[in-house]
Amino acid sequence: MEVKRIVSNVLESITYVVNLNGNSIIVDCGAELELVKKAVGENKVVAILLTHEHYDHMFYVNSYEKAFNCPIYGTEETINFVKNPVWNFNEELPRLIWS
Repeated sequence: MEVKRIVSNVLESITYVVNLNGNSIIVDCGAELELVKKAVGENKVVAILLTHEHYDHMFYVNSYEKAFNCPIYGTEETINFVKNPVWNFNEELPRLIWS
């Protein structure tokens, strides 16, 4: 297993990419998409995990969801936050699944 830490150039938010056996899981959506794509490489992204509802941890959630076409997981509180465009500063709502 390989864990990559990516720091955003804009907000200095941190995103983690966990790579294992050709698959990746992304933890939080705070880094620019191109940086995350580089960390993922040729792997298939199988899930995105949102750890909590601070906007800097989910700022790029819509672009990640479009790019990787995978489920997004988080607590019910986090999902409710993401679904509210006033709170999350996004007009589009991603497809979300919570555990």
